[in-house]
Amino acid sequence: MLLRTVRPWLLRCRSLPRACTRPYYADKVARLGSQPDKQSSEYQENYDRMKVLIDELKSRTEKIKLGGGEKARRLHTSRGKLLPRERIDRLLDPGTPFLEFSQFAAYELYGKEEVPAGGIITGIGRVSGVECIIVANDATVKGGTYYPITVKKHLRAQEIAQQNHLPCIYLVDSGGANLPRQADVFPDRDHFGRIFYNQARLSSEGIAQVAVVMGSCTAGGAYVPAMADESIIVRKQGTIFLGGPPLVKAATGEEVSAEDLGGADLHCKKSGVTDHYALDDNHALHLARKTVRSLNYRKNIEVTTEPTEAPLYPADELYGIVGDNLKRNFDVREVIARIVDGSKFDEFKAFYGDTLVTGFSRIFGYPVGIIGNNGVLFSESAKKGTHFIELCCQRNIPLIFLQNITGQMLFPFNFPSRVLGGEEAAASGGSCSLGILLTLVLCVCVCVCGSGRRSDELCGAIDVCTVPGLTGPKLERLGSGCSPPRLLFLVYTYLCALGDCLFVTEYFTRTPRKLMAFNSFASVELFHFNVPDDTMMAVWNLITFKEQGGTFGDSCPNRNVTVYFRSGAPPVINPLYTRFPRDTVVPGSFAVTLTWTLPNRTTGAFNVTSPLPGDWFLAAHLPKDEGKISVKGLSEECQYLFQPQLIVQRLIGISVLYPGYYIDQMIPIHNRSALYKVFIPNYISKVKVQLVNCSTKNKSSDSCPVVLKIRARAPPVHNSSALDCREWNPCELDTLVPAWEQWYYILVERYLSNSDVYFRIGVQVTDCSKPSSSKDQAQPSSSMNMPQSFGTAMGFSLSDTLSVAALPSLLQNVSHLHTSEDSIIYLTPTTDTNKCWPIRPTLRNELDTFSVHFYVFFGPNISIPPDRAAVFAINLMPVLDSGGVLNMELKLNMSVLKGANVTVFGCLNHGMPLFLRENSSLKCESESVAGFFLSVNASANITKLRIPYPQTGTWYLSLRSLCATEHGFEACTNITAEVYMRSYLTPCINDCGTYGQCKLLRTNNYLYAACECKAGWNGWGCTDNSEAYSYSFQLLSTLLLCLSNLMFVPPVAIAIRSHYLLEASVYIFTMFFSTFYHACDQPGIVVFCIMEYDVLQFCDFLGSLMSVWVTVIAMARLKSIIKQVLYLLGAMSLSMALQLDRHGLWNLLGPSLFALGIMAVAWTVRTIRRRRCYPPTWKRWVFFLFPGTMIATSAVALYAFVETEENYFYIHSIWHMLIAGSVGFLLPPRAKPDAKVTPLKRRRGCGYQLCVNEHEELGLVDPAIISINSICTS
Repeated sequence: MLLRTVRPWLLRCRSLPRACTRPYYADKVARLGSQPDKQSSEYQENYDRMKVLIDELKSRTEKIKLGGGEKARRLHTSRGKLLPRERIDRLLDPGTPFLEFSQFAAYELYGKEEVPAGGIITGIGRVSGVECIIVANDATVKGGTYYPITVKKHLRAQEIAQQNHLPCIYLVDSGGANLPRQADVFPDRDHFGRIFYNQARLSSEGIAQVAVVMGSCTAGGAYVPAMADESIIVRKQGTIFLGGPPLVKAATGEEVSAEDLGGADLHCKKSGVTDHYALDDNHALHLARKTVRSLNYRKNIEVTTEPTEAPLYPADELYGIVGDNLKRNFDVREVIARIVDGSKFDEFKAFYGDTLVTGFSRIFGYPVGIIGNNGVLFSESAKKGTHFIELCCQRNIPLIFLQNITGQMLFPFNFPSRVLGGEEAAASGGSCSLGILLTLVLCVCVCVCGSGRRSDELCGAIDVCTVPGLTGPKLERLGSGCSPPRLLFLVYTYLCALGDCLFVTEYFTRTPRKLMAFNSFASVELFHFNVPDDTMMAVWNLITFKEQGGTFGDSCPNRNVTVYFRSGAPPVINPLYTRFPRDTVVPGSFAVTLTWTLPNRTTGAFNVTSPLPGDWFLAAHLPKDEGKISVKGLSEECQYLFQPQLIVQRLIGISVLYPGYYIDQMIPIHNRSALYKVFIPNYISKVKVQLVNCSTKNKSSDSCPVVLKIRARAPPVHNSSALDCREWNPCELDTLVPAWEQWYYILVERYLSNSDVYFRIGVQVTDCSKPSSSKDQAQPSSSMNMPQSFGTAMGFSLSDTLSVAALPSLLQNVSHLHTSEDSIIYLTPTTDTNKCWPIRPTLRNELDTFSVHFYVFFGPNISIPPDRAAVFAINLMPVLDSGGVLNMELKLNMSVLKGANVTVFGCLNHGMPLFLRENSSLKCESESVAGFFLSVNASANITKLRIPYPQTGTWYLSLRSLCATEHGFEACTNITAEVYMRSYLTPCINDCGTYGQCKLLRTNNYLYAACECKAGWNGWGCTDNSEAYSYSFQLLSTLLLCLSNLMFVPPVAIAIRSHYLLEASVYIFTMFFSTFYHACDQPGIVVFCIMEYDVLQFCDFLGSLMSVWVTVIAMARLKSIIKQVLYLLGAMSLSMALQLDRHGLWNLLGPSLFALGIMAVAWTVRTIRRRRCYPPTWKRWVFFLFPGTMIATSAVALYAFVETEENYFYIHSIWHMLIAGSVGFLLPPRAKPDAKVTPLKRRRGCGYQLCVNEHEELGLVDPAIISINSICTS
């Protein structure tokens, strides 16, 4: 800045002239920017690469503007219609721009099916001087039908209209929902029907809805003009009907034209659906402009504008400055200099938090606040950004976020101490996020370059109006399965109303695991998470990617991934829709199916508002496959890896209420709600939340403009218990049968108003553990109402939170109010001994993993008095017991009933006891929870209940004996029923029965059990026999697999006949162990095992491979000593290979190929020596070698490519026979003896015999002495 001195001004003060000189800074705003070096290689490279991208963008944009193609455009215009963009152009005021939304919606979204711009054009344009939202269907794109992305784009336009109070003009030319994709259009809350709901809601808020029917309005499209405030229809062109003429003909046989069924004459003259009659498109658009002109719309402009000044530097220089390389850094000030008026920028805190640039400027004369980052956010940057956001909110200045976070950014907790992480993340980062959340001004996010993990801190994700981006930006996260920061957008959208608390974001992730096709729960991958207390939002980022041979599996087929969620215990799932065992209850769970959006990876999100704290479990699996038995190592296996990540946003510093005490509270005008929590101990039958002295603007009124909500364990949601306090003053919300030993959260949410809300809030509990006469008054203390494990009351003191002021006014509204010696205001807890009964504990006896028995003292026979219930507590240990099955059995003792018609009802519930009343509906439920109902009587004196994967904590069993009368069930008189109760925990249901095996599984440190069924049986307990194998089928398959090994008898005979005794012994070994291995390997009940399964399998595999080995070595015709050595080496090598991996292809194929190599070398040597082919005879080749090779090749092909689980029993039997048959052909004939000179035949007569003395042979005599004896032969 230049310091200048201004010449004296004459100022008239009374009658005396005075001269004064004042120094000041002449240029109040700095000008940013500098001339880039356009000759540098970096600039040229950036410019050229960006220019290519810009040209590509323009080319794609022009293609999108053409709509559904030239053929569809010709057909459209041949009917006398204007093209959709021509309609918009003629609707707008001449010379005014049109800001189009989401022009690239649906780009390459539906594969080869092109849907330009999503089949709908939306944007903001000026009509008759009024800015309007324009929604125009493009009939050249699939007849203007609605795809899922079309609905999303339409709803987004309506949302912008509501936020900015802009009238909506619908240029309707649509065929309704796209029928092939209608399943994805209708079912959700924010799908097709939401369009019409929004129309009604916007109209009620005074936002005009104008519809111009310029073509067909069929099915769902017919509701748009019907729900509009004013509608215009074009003669002989526009039609409105739910079903067209073809549907009428198919239903009634009547032929009617489209014009007679729903044309302009009908709806303007008879039905009255439309209000204006247009002759053609131009006339209709003229009527629409007249309609907007008559809206009496007033613009409320509260900003001071200045004349527009062009930036000092051309905008196209951004091509060379920014570029498309995310790893190259640049100063965001250079971007600001090329977009603001005159390149003027008044920077805020220029020397503090230098990685964040903040300041004030103007764009087209309008004042704006700009926030742009130059890299990673540090704690100083976050504080700086928070301060600047507050200033913009105070001054009502719109915010522009220039987002420039490089892709090299890591998780916050991986940075050095200066970077946001740990406690600094909670303080600095949380305050920055909170500042964005509470922003009430317009926010625009511009993606300048890349956006990493914390990009949500800068993007103004709460109520952003637009998110433009330079060509080349990438919204992503680091690591596999990158996803945009839309996940935390869900968090912030929900939390924006809770402005007085500090939010802390925490991240959790799990290691990727390989998914399996679903056969039973034993084949799923289970993930365990822990959600902290006071969590307002939990978002699971679900990442799935493919791998094949250590690289990306782009060529792997797309197989949907199903993920199940459940709180407290693993989800009980049934994707195959099998039958559960009798007396089994199925807890509910959430399910999400992930489809593939990219060739090798896909992501999904699952968010839970106010999730229950504690354990959460995810179960993921692939769809059931065809059961093909693949050979390991034959081809590169496609692996589907799944990695869940959890992001939680929890509140710090929630106000704690104490039962019996009131505190004065206020909800300021900039907040929507206030959140509190109170701890409910044991033996509480009712919780009452009271809101008194409610007022606005410090003035009491009869109406309290708030809604009171309450929920156990987690903050309230939309369907929690609620009370509209506008109809009640004082406002009291009761909760009967509350959960014990739990936090209850209370939400006071105000209706939209322009004033602060003041009130006094308190909680009263009804204690049923003691009579009122014996209950002492508790004195206030910092640790009252807290479980022992919590210690003091979260660091709060009663002097800070409890109000003693205005005691007289409080006494006017609340009864049961008392004052202690210390003058602290509190309420006396009421008592009700009829609502709680003594609870008897059970003794826990652990026998094994998931094998626990719960014994009742002085049981197991339980006496149930006629006048009250018997209540028992069963405690399941956290984490340890949730992976099994909780079993409950009741048996009524008939001998003590004396003929009375007594029924014992039971109610098993988690967290709190539920009691059954006489003369009631006998339901095992309360206002907020429902338990499991049991009953036994004379006709059915035994009942059972099984709960797979029960929630941990305390379960309560309430038993009540009632007698049936003509007036219903009433309390029995003088009859004490007796019930035998048995409660225990088992790993599986009935140990999975005859056709299943109970497996104990582990994921990290969590144990759980599941059944693995066999013989076609299915279900959670292997009790579903809808696809089960019959006994005759099992017997047939066993006999085929066993008796097919008798085909080894001929090879054994051939080997013995050919003097191949070693080979014959190997074949006998193979035949024996293969027979008994398959007899033991059967899945059903036709099983016979002579030894352990693992031993039989090893011997079968070893025999099979040794048979191949000895056969090939025998074919080589080696010397006896070499052959025997190779046999021994082969046995040892194959044993080692089988021990390493019995199913590995190369561990088994390697020795076989080695044997073939030996045979090939031996045959080659013989061929060279003899100078002719070996084996020498053509008969050997034609009748033995060729058939044997073909048979063996067929066997291998069947084993590798044809065999499945369904055809295993006969394909594998054929494999046995083919392998045995090939051995019979390939085994060489008996070897001829070596050629030797045969001695001449002697005549009988005298001769000589050479004798060797044994002593001489042993060296005991002189070896030179040899005795010759004369002998005679007869």
